[in-house]
Amino acid sequence: MANIPAMDDDEKIRDLLYMMLRRKGPYVLTADYGQRSCDAFRRERPHGMVLHFKMPDMDGLPVLMETLAINSLAPVVRLMGAGTAERKQ
Repeated sequence: MANIPAMDDDEKIRDLLYMMLRRKGPYVLTADYGQRSCDAFRRERPHGMVLHFKMPDMDGLPVLMETLAINSLAPVVRLMGAGTAERKQ
């Protein structure tokens, strides 16, 4: 069975990702901060990851680099949201 973490600092987005991924059957793990994401990836050794690039404690790029150092073949879906005009730029 697949093991997929969904990493996002927004609880509503995490819950939505969890519900969507659970419909497909994998074990879904969620985390809300960059360092927790890295820790979960290291501990659980997932098959891939859904990763938001803007988190409070750590930008998504260092999280991505650390997870790829653990498993360079794991697919990563990168999330970036732009809810306001200021954030789109």
